[in-house]
Order: sequence, then structure tokens, then C-alpha cells
Amino acid sequence: MINSIISSFSSLITEVSVISYNRPIVSPDLAWNPVGTTIGNQSIAGLNPIDIVIDGSNTIYIPHENQGIIRVFLGVNSTLVKSITANSTNLSSLFVLTSDEIYFSSINGVTEMKSNMTNSILRMDLCVRCIDIFLTLNQTLYCSLSDQHQIIAKSLPDEWSYLLTVAGTGDLGSTSATLRNPRGIFLDENNSTLFVADCGNNRVVRQSSNQLNQPSSLSFDSFGNIFVIDRNNHRIQKFSLFNCSDQWAATVNMNVQRYKHAACVLSNGKVLVTGGWKGGALKSVELYDPSTGSWSNTPNMNVGRYYHTALLLSNGKLLVAGGQIVSSAELYSPLTGIWTMTGNMNYERHYHTASILSNEKVLLAAGDDSGGHLKTAELY
Repeated sequence: MINSIISSFSSLITEVSVISYNRPIVSPDLAWNPVGTTIGNQSIAGLNPIDIVIDGSNTIYIPHENQGIIRVFLGVNSTLVKSITANSTNLSSLFVLTSDEIYFSSINGVTEMKSNMTNSILRMDLCVRCIDIFLTLNQTLYCSLSDQHQIIAKSLPDEWSYLLTVAGTGDLGSTSATLRNPRGIFLDENNSTLFVADCGNNRVVRQSSNQLNQPSSLSFDSFGNIFVIDRNNHRIQKFSLFNCSDQWAATVNMNVQRYKHAACVLSNGKVLVTGGWKGGALKSVELYDPSTGSWSNTPNMNVGRYYHTALLLSNGKLLVAGGQIVSSAELYSPLTGIWTMTGNMNYERHYHTASILSNEKVLLAAGDDSGGHLKTAELY
């Protein structure tokens, strides 16, 4: 069921190489310039443009509704690269996997078009037009049926799968369960949350995408979490127990005992624990996945360190700096799991603080070195 109405939202999401659309890291305190800049007039956008897609390389795709073409522009300078013939009219929405694989909706439903295919493939035969479409990593295609006041989905790998209603009842309304002329849709796959621009109700609603399809068995773990066999979705779903009354609940132990370590929440929601002390400075690193409640090892840092700082940068990488008798710093990429050394600090320091400034620079301040307390500060 659709949860409470939200007037605005920001998602902390990381860029993943297999995801075609941009997922920038957005801080809750950021703001955008209220004055827009026109980068494309009617000659570029067409008459009454209806959709725009920008892929991970900042290539811009704009469907021309009545001409049956998709215009492709390079970057913010809007340099026309090519026009793609969709062989269909009444184009309304695009989803771009790569420049050679595009999904588009028209009056006939949703079609897949590849550059190496002679003919396009009708992936969702509806006889109505999806106002917006979205394709997940597991190839589930979502469609916003504005006139039918609902959102539907279909699994593409299973050609016999049927259409599933995931939001709305088919009757217009403004309750938590109904929609009124929904349009844009976006699925946050990290949190299995579907966002719907409920146009007729002047709101954005969100819904958990954990719908079950013929659940056949369930079991509990020792922490009270429920595991369900979701038969027709070909998966196992875990439903975590929410604690009440401000209580603490145990979770799985780490792989390595450590203290004097540093921890940081990554933009994908996982927690990275670095270094610490266990008979010596540790290089080892572990990742905690809150969705599974499990720890996994990830590649070691280049330098063993404790009493250091770990800070998430705006580009999604993690900056680890300093430590006991250490002046070095290194960067961790969640995409590759690789550590790379970066410039050394000017001073050895531990017990220090690390802060991200509004200009995205990092301020390291004070702490101790081998000689005692410090009052120095430096910028990265």
C-alpha cells in the first residue's frame, strides 16, 4: 500500500556502473538555483516536449512525440549527435540502458529498440500509452498508466509473466491507496521504494516494492526477522523486525576483533569499518550490510592505522586520514573496493576531527602527534 504523502525527498544513492541513469549523492541541505537557464529551445526540444533522459555520460535524449524520432544531444552544450527513428508515433517516455538499447512508450505499449536489431520488440502490449516507464536491474518494467490511475509492472525475463498492479487501484482518488492521473515514476532499488508523481493530487507518494506473489513458506531467525519464499517472484524476501520501546537488539559479530577503529555509512547504506587496534595497527576493513545483517571482508587499506578519521566525500568515495604516528591518507571506492593512496597530510595526527565544508573541501583540525597536542589545521 502507498505510504504517507511526502512533499519532498532526497536519496543518498551511489553511482553503480551497471545503472544507466544518474544517481547523484544529494545532501539534505543542498539547494538549487531558482532561476533556470535555457539550454535548448523549440528547435531542439520540439513542440510541447514531454520527456527528457540524461544517461551516466550526460548524453541527453528527447523524444519528439508526433515525429516518431528520438533526438540525442551531447552534454549540456546540447550538440546534436544523431536522430533515432522509433517507427512509432505518440512517443511519451524513454528509458535508456545504453545508446544502443532504448525502451520507449507509445500508443501500443512499451517497445525495446537495439541498434543491432532489425525489428523492435514490443515488451509490454497494452493498447494504451505509458506516461512514464522505468526498468530495474532485474529487468522488471514499470509503467505509469495515468488515465487508469495506477502503476503496473512486468518481469521481462519471464515471457509468461502477467501484469502486476504495484500502485493505485484503478479508481481515481486521493487516499493512501489511490492515485489521480499519476505520471513520473522512479524506483530507488537500494531501498526497494517506488516514488510516484501523483499529478492529479499535487503530491509525490512512495511505496515499498516488497509485494509478494504467491508466498509459499516462511521462517524466523533468532533475531525475530521473517524470511519468506516469494514463489512467483523467484526470490526470498527478508522482513526485518522493528524494535520498539527504544530497545537495543544484537546483530551479527564482526569478523575481526578491533577497537580504536573508524566507521562510516556509505552512500549505498552499508557501513565501512576501517583499521583499529588488535595487538598492532590493523589494515583490515569490513562492510556491514543492514539489509542482510551480515559482515563481509573487503580489500585491506594500504596502511595500518587507528585513532584515524573516515569521511564520505561528495563523489561517493571514502577518505581515511591519519592515525597514530601516521600522516598518510587514502581513498576507498565503493564501486571497485580498491584503496588508493592520496596526498599526505602536512602533520602526523590522531584524535583529530574531519569535516566537509560547503565548498566540498575537507578540514582536518587539531588532534595529537608524537609530541603532544596539536593546534594546526589543514585542508584537503
